[in-house]
Amino acid sequence: MALPLFFEDILPAFAVEGVVNLMEGADPENTAWEKLPQATVIRQGNEAAVLIKWKQDGELCHVLNGYWEIDVLFEQMGRREELYHPREKVAFVQKPGFENFAKLRINTVAMGPGIYDGVVRLLFKNPDGIAIPIAAFGELGMIEIYRAGFPK
Repeated sequence: MALPLFFEDILPAFAVEGVVNLMEGADPENTAWEKLPQATVIRQGNEAAVLIKWKQDGELCHVLNGYWEIDVLFEQMGRREELYHPREKVAFVQKPGFENFAKLRINTVAMGPGIYDGVVRLLFKNPDGIAIPIAAFGELGMIEIYRAGFPK
């Protein structure tokens, strides 16, 4: 099942809710990916992606201007703080009730085998790239990337 995004609610006329999921394998965009189990063990070299869906609401949607910046932070256990860090920008649509979607492909070869803790971060930035107080995060939990092979 998809995991919730946690948003900081400090603006009275703006609200956001959403979910995040880590998927392995074929492109899941045409499926009900929110209901599928989250991938926790992924074979190195297989396709994987973090999918994020969030809905914005409130009267401030009509006046806010900027974009969403989404990134995924992976911390490898026992080695480095941040080995792999995919990121994407999504234009803000000035419409209450608008549902946003982002898909960040994960390069499991670049990550390499290991155990990782993953977190998705969503920031709202104005057109000049300055973050304003609209932010969220979603925990992906512990993920294992493993290398498979056959004995010679």
